[in-house]
Formats: sequence, C-alpha cells, structure tokens
Amino acid sequence: MELQEPIQVTLPCADGTDPECVGEMTHGLPLVGLTDEQIAAVLDGEGDAWIGLTPEQVEINQENLSPSEKKSPPEDGLIMVQIALDTTCCFCGSDQ
Repeated sequence: MELQEPIQVTLPCADGTDPECVGEMTHGLPLVGLTDEQIAAVLDGEGDAWIGLTPEQVEINQENLSPSEKKSPPEDGLIMVQIALDTTCCFCGSDQ
C-alpha cells in the first residue's frame, strides 16, 4: 500500500474574541485519498464537514479513523465521518 501525504487546505480563521480579526490558516487534512468533491465539502464547510468514505478509502485511512468510525454502519455503501478542523487563530493578540 502506497503512503500518501495529507492534502493541505487553507481556510479562513478568526481569533475567537475579536470578530474583526480574521486571517487564514493552512491545515493538513486528517485523511488521505479524498476525492475533489470530498475536499470541496471540507472547504465549503470552512473545515467542518461530514463526508462519506468508500470501503477503499476506509482501508487506506485505518490509522486515522476511530474504532467507532470504522464500525459505523454504511449509508449507501459509504462510511460517514466528520472532519472538524480548528479554525481559531490568534493574529491580533490580546494586548491590543
């Protein structure tokens, strides 16, 4: 089985305290072998999305999935998993 590098995505972020303070963060997706459509769902959800994995994708992501995700019942042949990336950043700082 060939090792794959995680896809890097850039998402908007905020510092969590000042709604005017925004920026961008780059994350490595926690799963590999995702389709363009699955990556687009993560981008559209700004880092928070439920995606359906095929049995082949589940197989190549064994180390990245929790036991409950691996055992969840398939919906239309897909295992549903949540990708939730932290989009809190501290560009503005608390001393301003």
